[in-house]
Amino acid sequence: MPAEPESLVSQRIEEVEDTFRVLSEFGVFDRDEQHIPILEAIAVARILAEEDREAAALHEATRGELALNKILFLKGRLWRCVFLHQLPLFTYHILFMLILLNIATGWLGFVAQQFSLSAPIPVAVLVAGGLGAILRGLWFLWFKVSRRQFRLQFTLAQLAAPWVGMLLGVFAFLLIKAGILLMEGSGHRDGKTSVFELAICFFAGYKWESLLDWVESVKLRSSSSANSGASEAQ
Repeated sequence: MPAEPESLVSQRIEEVEDTFRVLSEFGVFDRDEQHIPILEAIAVARILAEEDREAAALHEATRGELALNKILFLKGRLWRCVFLHQLPLFTYHILFMLILLNIATGWLGFVAQQFSLSAPIPVAVLVAGGLGAILRGLWFLWFKVSRRQFRLQFTLAQLAAPWVGMLLGVFAFLLIKAGILLMEGSGHRDGKTSVFELAICFFAGYKWESLLDWVESVKLRSSSSANSGASEAQ
C-alpha cells in the first residue's frame, strides 16, 4: 500500500479529532468509557505519523472514525436528524425562504402593502437581501454538516442570517440611492426597483464581506483624496 504524504495523513487525523470535538459538544458520549477507544486511536495515529508510518497511522485514524460512527448509529434516526444533520435549522431556512417568496409573488400581498405605507424601502429589497442570506446559510449548513464540522456556536449565526441579510439589502439599496454604487442600469424607473438593484441587494445578503470591504475601500479612497486636496490647498 503506497504511503500518503505526511500532510495528508496529519490532515486525516485532524479531521477525526475535529469530528470528535464537535460530537462531544452535542453530548454524544453520554458514558465516560465511550470516548476512550476513539482518543486512543487518535493518540496512536499521531505517534505513528511522527514515526513516518503513514499507512499504520491512517489505519488508526480510520479505526477511530469507525468507533465514532458506531456510537452515532446507536443514537437513532431522530437524534441524528436533529443534531447531526441539523434538520431544525434547515427547516428554519426553508420556511423563511417560502415566506419571502410568498411576499415577493403577492401571496402575502397585505404584508407588502402595510410595509410600503410605513417605510420608504421597497419590500423587494428586503426579500432579495433575505434570500441571499438564506442561500448563504444553506450553503454553509451543507458545507459544515457534510463534513461533520457544525458546532453549537454556529447556531445563532444561522438563526440571524435572514434578518441580517434583509438589513444588508437595505444598506446596499441606500448606498445605490445615495449614488455610491451608481452603475449603468441602476436607475430607478417608474418608481419600481430595477433588476440591478435587486441583484446588488441579493449579493449583499449572500456575500456581505465583499460589500463591506468595498465600502471600506471607498472610504479609504475618499479620505486619501481629501487629505491630498488639503495638502495641495496648503
